[in-house]
Amino acid sequence: MVETVRSPAIPRAVAILEHVAQHGASTVSDISDRTGIARSSGSDLCSSLEQEHFLRRQPDGRLILGRALSQAATGFTAGIPIIDDFVATCDKIDDLAGVTVTFDALYCDEVLCLAVRHGRLNIPLTPRPGRRLALVSSSAGLALLAGISAADLRAHFDAFSGMLTNDDAGLAEISRTQSRLARSNGDLTMSNLRSERGAEIAYPITVGATLLGAVTATVPADQFDAEGVSRLAAAVRQAALAFQAIAEGITTPDAAAP
Repeated sequence: MVETVRSPAIPRAVAILEHVAQHGASTVSDISDRTGIARSSGSDLCSSLEQEHFLRRQPDGRLILGRALSQAATGFTAGIPIIDDFVATCDKIDDLAGVTVTFDALYCDEVLCLAVRHGRLNIPLTPRPGRRLALVSSSAGLALLAGISAADLRAHFDAFSGMLTNDDAGLAEISRTQSRLARSNGDLTMSNLRSERGAEIAYPITVGATLLGAVTATVPADQFDAEGVSRLAAAVRQAALAFQAIAEGITTPDAAAP
């Protein structure tokens, strides 16, 4: 039997990337203080991650996530580089002006934020790439569950066996939620929730039977009336259909019409 030896640098590099994903632009000192990694080791790892484009240094010297993560993230969207067009597509939709929009994917048994178009409206918690949320208690999670079949969800969990964060009871709750959404005949595909993160509206992106992700808009919970929420919901759906068109290779301007 061949014994697998894992380099101690790997979990340290993961810790650095997770820190930057959660906290945004950071100095090496910030990273060392928060992760417990010695500053000398942290500096060397950050330099290596920067060289490989997993981190990028801003003019003020702070580090942010680099382009290599966005390129790797296409693996979560069936190899389709939707993320490359994310901000530009959101910017074209008038009713998303000023709104924070995220592109979220199903990762293991959680929601993983892959990209963010930051808006001008103040929301309680600013999302960042790398953020993870529970499937059953987030608008993005419900939209993702609405866009996947029970069989595909089971196959997904099997593929990530050993990496799931939920116990059997938690996975059973996720499966029950997916079944409830399936029985709704699409009525709950557009998910609308209010949470400590603000008011969230999400819509899944699918191509045929393949779930690619979800578009989620987050706004201050107290600044949108029913009419405003309705317009925002239509804009989120329009964005999802635009990304679906990109995935299908459709480039005509009318392809994304709601």
